[in-house]
Amino acid sequence: MMMMAIVIKNNYGEEEDEEEYPNQRLGLCNVKSVSFIAVLARLAIEFHSFEDHERGGLLIEDKDTDNTFVNLMYNVSTRYPDQSALILMQFIRLRRIGFLKKYDIKDYRLICLFCGNNSDFTERGP
Repeated sequence: MMMMAIVIKNNYGEEEDEEEYPNQRLGLCNVKSVSFIAVLARLAIEFHSFEDHERGGLLIEDKDTDNTFVNLMYNVSTRYPDQSALILMQFIRLRRIGFLKKYDIKDYRLICLFCGNNSDFTERGP
């Protein structure tokens, strides 16, 4: 059984060439949808929708070669602390259930993305 792909349409109603999976879109969408990422990943694993190394679709790259972890990190900002707290809690949840591995933080440069997206954080110093 395959995971349903979302077909993206451009402003003219024409279908784009790339298909995206729900977890890829949730990482870029409304912050309220972020809590469904782990649920969709679990369902994808349960229904064998992806290979084991793809962790329920979380590591599938989109057309920009970003995976769900990277897309989530793009939305973390000191300008929106409530939104960022929800996203960071989702990272903790994904880590606890085994979807986010320690080496993912290094391999996908998540700390660099966090610092780069939060200039207030990087400008502070002793």
